Amino acid sequence: MTSKTITPEEIVVIHDTIQKEYNLPPGHVKTGVLETLVAQCEGVPFSDKQISPLRQAAILFEGIIRHHVFVDGNKRAALETTRLFLNRNGYMLVVPLSGTNFIYKIAQECTTDTDRVLDRITSWLDNHSAKTSQWYIVRGLLAIHVFWPMRIARFLFKIKLQRCGMWFLKRWVIKDPDVTEFVLEIYEKQFNFFDPVVEQRTE
Repeated sequence: MTSKTITPEEIVVIHDTIQKEYNLPPGHVKTGVLETLVAQCEGVPFSDKQISPLRQAAILFEGIIRHHVFVDGNKRAALETTRLFLNRNGYMLVVPLSGTNFIYKIAQECTTDTDRVLDRITSWLDNHSAKTSQWYIVRGLLAIHVFWPMRIARFLFKIKLQRCGMWFLKRWVIKDPDVTEFVLEIYEKQFNFFDPVVEQRTE
C-alpha cells in the first residue's frame, strides 16, 4: 500500500503555526532540505523496495531536528510533522512524557551514521505508536506513558517527598518546558481528533 505523503509546503505551514503560537524568531533556513526529506520518504525511484510509514516518519523527524531546517522550533515542528504524517497513514502517536529526553538526545547526536540514528527513531516510533484501529494498544500506551507518571508525581508530592517528586518530574516529564507543553498539546489534538491548522489551510 502506498503511503500518504506530506509536502514541504505543509511542513512550512506547521512551523509557521508553531512560530506564531510560541513567538519564535521568524525566518526559514535550509528550506531546500525539506524537498530532499520528502523525496527520501518516497524511496528510491524505480525501486520495488517499500519504506514503512514508521521509517518514513523517522526520516522526517531526524531530518528536521538534526539539519536545523528552521531558525527555531525544529523539535516541535518535527514532532507535529511526524504526528500528522503517521495519522494520515493510520497510526496514532503516543509521545511519552519522557519523550523530550529522547528528542534532545537525537538533536545532540553528532554521529555521521544516519542509518543508525534512523534505526533508533524508527524503533522509538514503533514502541510509542499503534494503528488507529488498535484502541486497546493506544489506551495501554497512554496509561504507561502519561497517566501513571502523572499519578506517581502527584503521589510523591502529596506524601511530602518533594525531592523525589522533583527528580521524577525532571526524569520523566520536564526537559524543556516549551517542548513538554507542546507534547501535552499533541495529546489534546490526538485524542480529541482535532486536526491541526495545516490541514485546514492546505485543503
